[in-house]
Amino acid sequence: MKPISDLPGSNVSSLDGESTPGSHHGLSNSLYLRSFHGTDIIFSDQGTVKGATIEALVIQLTRHDYFDHKFTSIFIFTYRSFTTAETFIGLLMDRFKIQPPDDMDEDLLKQWHEEKRKPIQLRVVNVIKLWLECQLPLPDEVPVLDMIEEFFTTNVANSEWKGVADAVLRLVSRAREGKTIPFKTTTGTNTPTPILPISRGDRLLLDLSPVELARQLTIREHELLRKITARECMGKAWTKSSAAIYAKNVVNVIGLQNKLTSWVSNSILEEEHAPLRCLTLSFFIELGNQCLILNNFSTMWGIVSALNTTCIFRLRKTWALLSAQQRKKFEDMNKITDASRNYHWYRQKLADVLPPCVPFFGIYAKDLTFIEDGNADKLPAAPHLINFGKRQMMGEVFMDIRRHQAVPYNLCKVDALQDFLTDQMSQSKSDEYRFERNFLLYPRGKRMPVKQIN
Repeated sequence: MKPISDLPGSNVSSLDGESTPGSHHGLSNSLYLRSFHGTDIIFSDQGTVKGATIEALVIQLTRHDYFDHKFTSIFIFTYRSFTTAETFIGLLMDRFKIQPPDDMDEDLLKQWHEEKRKPIQLRVVNVIKLWLECQLPLPDEVPVLDMIEEFFTTNVANSEWKGVADAVLRLVSRAREGKTIPFKTTTGTNTPTPILPISRGDRLLLDLSPVELARQLTIREHELLRKITARECMGKAWTKSSAAIYAKNVVNVIGLQNKLTSWVSNSILEEEHAPLRCLTLSFFIELGNQCLILNNFSTMWGIVSALNTTCIFRLRKTWALLSAQQRKKFEDMNKITDASRNYHWYRQKLADVLPPCVPFFGIYAKDLTFIEDGNADKLPAAPHLINFGKRQMMGEVFMDIRRHQAVPYNLCKVDALQDFLTDQMSQSKSDEYRFERNFLLYPRGKRMPVKQIN
């Protein structure tokens, strides 16, 4: 690890135009108050960091004259893709200990301390605090907690930052217990009263309220979404052989989608007669529509995917009995999941909604894969620099996930209905079984429809 160069007299040049509005008049041009990056950092035309060494990134994180919350969040979300926690935290600790040049007189030293060192130290403390709030250390990162504890006990607790140091040490204790700062779990009062089934007959599914079942599925989906961490979204972790360990929450979200699609298909195919199949089909269309009303795109997407499988849309007689109103609802949902123009309709819909919301994770996975495969880890034109532009794109995807994780639904969980969903979605059937059921209901001798009836 090389030391951070932040002093005049080094062989790097100053960052042009670094001063920001709000700097004290006459101080922004002082040599001693500038940060120095030179060829260690490159900015895009939009002013974002395009590439940098890890040392320059830490300087940018802790600049005395400027704080970029988005840059800081993206760094913390993505740092594991280009460095280690030990290196990152170690550089922050070195930054906290920044020393003045030797040739300062007393007045200039006082100015430097007030206008540069103090803001830098505050930035360092706040970045470490944010890291502890947002990240749980991996098993090989646990020693970093010892580093932080020792540093704040010996270097910070006896300084002017003692109050902040106490807060950081409390966060270290939480991290040792495997805890981060929790999301809110409720939005307030006026939770809608659950709609329980009137009948307890054999046809439990059709006795249920699609409105209430949509609420229960939304609760389940959102709980899984909130557990996804940034590190699970990096490096296509959910596709690796170690996914069950390092991306278990993404795996659980994908697994629920698969179980949901299977449940919808099986429930329709198990009905022997077209009128009952149509009632079940109509129930699931309404269920998907109610999920859409709740901004639960994930469950809606799973239902639409199930209804678009060959074994379901091939049931021509069943679709023919569907009401015009339900057809229209299905068409509307199909439009949202349409893949044309890179899922334009869905992306526009998602951008317009206000949380709470359960986005469809499959689109995030697609975007993250495209970013990972289409961008080098280092800048091709400057191989010694981390391609932070790539990390910014990845970080922005996770920030959108985070936006939807942060706002809870104001819904009441009904244990009996949650147990019903668990039971229904645990009854796994193979694709071969579904095709056999399909051809039993619609024999092979009959001509298949040219396209889906909708």
